Amino acid sequence: FTAAGKNASVGLGGAAGGALLGTGWSGAAVLIVVVNAGTSAITALLFAYPGRGVRTAAAPPPEAAAPKATGGAADESAVESTGESTGEEEGGWRSLLGDRTVFVLIGAQTAFVFAWLIPTTVLPVYLVAVRGLPPWLPSTAFTLNALLIVVAQSALTARLATVRRSRVVVRSAALMLATLLLLAVLPAAGSAVGVALVFAAVALFTFGQMAATPAMTAVSATVAPRRARGRYLSVVNLTWTVSAITGPALVGALIEDHTLLLWAMLAVLTALGGLGYHVAGRMAPERLGAPRARVSAPEPPGGSRPRSPTDPARRPRADGRTGRG
Repeated sequence: FTAAGKNASVGLGGAAGGALLGTGWSGAAVLIVVVNAGTSAITALLFAYPGRGVRTAAAPPPEAAAPKATGGAADESAVESTGESTGEEEGGWRSLLGDRTVFVLIGAQTAFVFAWLIPTTVLPVYLVAVRGLPPWLPSTAFTLNALLIVVAQSALTARLATVRRSRVVVRSAALMLATLLLLAVLPAAGSAVGVALVFAAVALFTFGQMAATPAMTAVSATVAPRRARGRYLSVVNLTWTVSAITGPALVGALIEDHTLLLWAMLAVLTALGGLGYHVAGRMAPERLGAPRARVSAPEPPGGSRPRSPTDPARRPRADGRTGRG
């Protein structure tokens, strides 16, 4: 619900900003910045003074939170059944440094998240400054991105619940590559066709984003042992920082004079990300599996199996029992 509300507000803001820029008024950009600053200040005040406090639930007593140890084989079987270790090795940094699957995931996600630069960093500069398209197009395209997420995110996530998370990310990478292909052929299209290609590219990107983001977020948590989950999350989430720091510099250096090289680099990074998730899924299929197993049709209970037409009929025997004729 919170994510849907955030994307709805982003979509409405993008639509309003695009309409304002479309008027051609010279002060439109300044007004947009002032309005954004004002709404940010209001948000800060709401967080600083949230209103009536919410009473939190009391923590359970220690004896209720952890079962008492009884020693012997029962404790060993309990440890094996929960998958937890009584030592500190599982929760330390040593378990993270020795986990090859996680390092493959870190490399794959570091490369893959560069594709997230497309709607926020690449399109505004490329469409207006490089291609000379209308200034309202980037904000309108971003509005389309946000509205699609609001409308389709929940349904798409539910539909992909029985698909392996590694496979979901691989399919999302294919959609991102199709997005880059459409943007690469944009110079060969006319103005009207170019606008249509931009909207098609944004739609493909959005469906890839909607499919990949929940899967990647879930993998960051489920791939880790329970006692080391915080350390795993902190390291995996650094992958977004790499693209946030280096991405704008990469785009700024290549987008005007070396646009094809920019598309090629983003395509290579996206493909490497999808390949890395595929490899990680092969290395540890149980850790990157589907969040929900497929439900197969239940078998009929014993004795109620429907008889095939070719089965011989059962006839009474001399001893009163029934048997095949």
